[in-house]
Amino acid sequence: MPLSTCRMRWLDLSAAVCILVSAAVTGAQTMETQSSTTTVAPVARVYVSYTPSGASANKVAGFAVAPNGSLTTISGSPFVANVGSIVLNSKYLFGSTMSGKYVSSFQILSTGALKWVNSSDVQTPDPTGCVYPTVLNLDHTGADLYRVQFSGGLCDHTHYQSFTIDNTTGKLHFLGKSADSFLFNYPLTITANNAYAYGSECLNFEGSPLDTFAGYVRESSGLLNLASISAPDPATQDSSHFYCRAWTAADPYNHVAVTFTDTNFSDPFSSPATQLGVYSVQSGGNLTTTSTWSNMPSTAVGSVAGLAMSPDGKLLAVFGSGGLQVFHFNGASPITHFTGLLTSAAIVGARWDRAHHLFAVSKSAGKLFVYTVTTTSATGASGSPRAISSPAALVVQPLN
Repeated sequence: MPLSTCRMRWLDLSAAVCILVSAAVTGAQTMETQSSTTTVAPVARVYVSYTPSGASANKVAGFAVAPNGSLTTISGSPFVANVGSIVLNSKYLFGSTMSGKYVSSFQILSTGALKWVNSSDVQTPDPTGCVYPTVLNLDHTGADLYRVQFSGGLCDHTHYQSFTIDNTTGKLHFLGKSADSFLFNYPLTITANNAYAYGSECLNFEGSPLDTFAGYVRESSGLLNLASISAPDPATQDSSHFYCRAWTAADPYNHVAVTFTDTNFSDPFSSPATQLGVYSVQSGGNLTTTSTWSNMPSTAVGSVAGLAMSPDGKLLAVFGSGGLQVFHFNGASPITHFTGLLTSAAIVGARWDRAHHLFAVSKSAGKLFVYTVTTTSATGASGSPRAISSPAALVVQPLN
């Protein structure tokens, strides 16, 4: 398997940033509006950003989720919203506009419909000359929003902007920014106690593999700052290799799942399948691990594109170019195998609700998949998959 499994990238830097951003926010081409009916209260809502066929601006499709996982189109959907990356709290959906200069705020009405309320300029308070639509994060309370910002003469550095959210208006207020870090470490995962955040990339930097794992501390004000943390890399079976880390996902108990790819400096494009390990969060944000090459399970999803932790912390979804797979997550203990591939379609995003549903979108297949997944079984939900061509991003609002 090539080292792209852990997001290795040639850093012809100005071009690489454009590729990184377009991969995160490229919209869809078509969407077929379908609906199913349900007579019971929904357990969640799902929102997907996409681009209608022949259009130059994105929209957001919204669905209500029944207890059996079937989807009903929310009245008024799709909603005019020219955004790529999206996040939400209990009251607002926020989207990074395709121009890269604004984050738009949409009120989530009682019906689930979206109503634009304002847009916040995220470039003027932090001008860098690198204006791209980038990835958004929220803290677990939904009070603060974080946005990765490219910086440096070649746009080869990143930092995180911090914003408080006005709960009355949905407007963002700039708190400040973290120190710059060389190259890229997004998207972040925020720990259950809201105190720390972690992110990483595995890059091909000038012909050599580079691991950019970084930790951040969240101050009482909500400001996210780059921190100096210890995060030991497990030893590989071959002592001349190293584990290159890329994707992260926190559970509700201050453990963090991480992807590890065994990397040979002499042959960086012939790595085996990515493995899954665990860090435990200690005082000050330092990380410890009992993961080793022998107890970390291997994935079957090809080039990994992300992780999604279930709300109860018992299941971990892994998705990538070769499909979608679910593992048992066991806190500080080793992750264990659960399912094979639920689909072999390339998956670009996955999220959970609190009713045992796993949602995943495939750009290449043009589908939104829904699965009912417990610790003992995994089955496709009624009406899944649903046609939605080339989705850009997916978010879930649990209602229970």
